[in-house]
Amino acid sequence: MRLMKYSFVVLFFITSLIFAQIQRTDFFVEHNIIASDSGYNCYVSIRVPYNTLVFTKNSAGYSSGFEFRTEISSDSMSIVRKSIQKDILVTSFEETNFRSEYLQAVLEFKLNEDDYLIQPYLSLKNSNLSRPIDQINERLKTRKNGFVLFPIVFEEIKSDSCKNSKMHLVNFGNSIPYSSSDYSMFIPINDTSISKVKLKISQSEKTILENEYIVQTGEITFAECDGNIKIILNSVGKKNRFITVNNFSNLLDEGSTRLSFLAEKSMKREYDVDVTWSTKPRSLFDPEFAIRMLKIIEPKEKVDSMLSNSSSDYKRILQGYWSKYNRGVKSPFNYLMAEFYNRVDEAMRIFTPLGKMSGAETDRGKVFVRFGKPDKIERVYNGQNSVLEIWKYIDLDKEYIFKDDTGIGNYYLIKK
Repeated sequence: MRLMKYSFVVLFFITSLIFAQIQRTDFFVEHNIIASDSGYNCYVSIRVPYNTLVFTKNSAGYSSGFEFRTEISSDSMSIVRKSIQKDILVTSFEETNFRSEYLQAVLEFKLNEDDYLIQPYLSLKNSNLSRPIDQINERLKTRKNGFVLFPIVFEEIKSDSCKNSKMHLVNFGNSIPYSSSDYSMFIPINDTSISKVKLKISQSEKTILENEYIVQTGEITFAECDGNIKIILNSVGKKNRFITVNNFSNLLDEGSTRLSFLAEKSMKREYDVDVTWSTKPRSLFDPEFAIRMLKIIEPKEKVDSMLSNSSSDYKRILQGYWSKYNRGVKSPFNYLMAEFYNRVDEAMRIFTPLGKMSGAETDRGKVFVRFGKPDKIERVYNGQNSVLEIWKYIDLDKEYIFKDDTGIGNYYLIKK
């Protein structure tokens, strides 16, 4: 089957995601604590999407960067400050709008058993902006039943040049990414007497995973390399204790997740972790709008019928509509739904005219959402304030011609 040969639904199975280049202000700060015989290592990391950075053009392309600073203090010690500057150069303007590419940094602190206040700061290069970041309270001293620490979520990659590490930190603000990917996690153990830990992961009182894990030993460190933050595991060292939970995240849906631990001597601890869709299309945040966008691929009568229900049911109705395209798939993450609404976001960004109509509801937007970005676009000017825009889909063997009579981008379809 050739790319883009059939209708929208089949098309989504064989096309890659298109970046919805919408300006967002998301950046992600998190801290990870690892216990050792001599105290604790605290790693404070930041992940900033390209479309949040401020770029300036120069002869080599587009450059940007930031300074990341962190202060850590407690009642028993003076303030400790560290900072790092990071720079980035991209070759095209399109890359500056990417929201799934990141500039990252990490700072390391040595801590004793105490209660700390962690204050991060972010200053964007090419701007006078300093972004406010919430303070972090880390209670290493007063935490109850602290025999397990917070999970360190990572992605295993096939190969890497950074000290042979194949573990890439997934640092989305101490959350678990909502994704079809199989992420893993280390859970540090803060008690040398424990050799086994039982873990149950549940959502909405439903058990997702339940297993017993052997406590491992090794030396875990973080390092920034090739634009990512890597986890370096030295199995020879005995500095850290942890359990490893492999390939669990694709089983989880969006929302709160309960991690329940049980160890020797009836030691128990529970805490909640958010499963977050960090790149969720904006058009999905409003279920009514998301349903209305289905008119691009469904008859108007069917969509109107969906909208005739109570607005409190819209989210459930929307999920029910897309669930039929996710049958037999192990992960709750719905790739087709994500692709569709990423395209809706992109169409809104590119094609929204001066009027009130959404860019996804224009003729160009509808074609874009159904078939993706054209292989080739040509513009023809006739000298009478009229412009023709010709979209060509090579593998689809289709051509769409749009006309603008106003000169302000109000294109309408005249031939397909």
